[in-house]
Amino acid sequence: MNSREAALRFLIEIGAASSAHSQDVLLLHLLGTEAILQTWGGSPALCHAGLFHAIYGTHSFRRPPLMPTDQNRDKVRRYIGEDSESIVFAYSNVTLKDLRNNNSLTHVPNLSFESTDTRPSSIEVMSSLLNLIVANEVEQLARASFPLSESLLNLDEEMMIRLLPDARSYLNGLKANVYGI
Repeated sequence: MNSREAALRFLIEIGAASSAHSQDVLLLHLLGTEAILQTWGGSPALCHAGLFHAIYGTHSFRRPPLMPTDQNRDKVRRYIGEDSESIVFAYSNVTLKDLRNNNSLTHVPNLSFESTDTRPSSIEVMSSLLNLIVANEVEQLARASFPLSESLLNLDEEMMIRLLPDARSYLNGLKANVYGI
């Protein structure tokens, strides 16, 4: 079994295929978010994070299939790696408003991003989180007809430059063609 098959099997084992999410099941949302990030040219770490991004829950998805205990975080790291898991953990604790207001991740407990050769900097993680937030909303917009949030419609230029080029183009096209902005 390859690592992707093992990761998918793990997601099914923890209930992602039966957990309700955005008018369907969580697993479909996770797969869709991962596919969007791949289409946009996201790094492997970002795409792996996309596949697992909501398993610890979020500010709006409050029935996660997995609590972010040390033991569970270690399990997830075995499937997607340390960098990807750190993005997933940060995603469960951060909103777009947090990224906008704080411009840092210092308020996230148990998260340390020292800039070293093997760990991403907090700026890299913030960029990954921003791309993940956009992909998450775009996936729900496409599949479940949820509207794009006001926060994403009004991203400032500083936030827009942190998006992957294809994500930025997609979001600009969406804003122009769907929302007339």
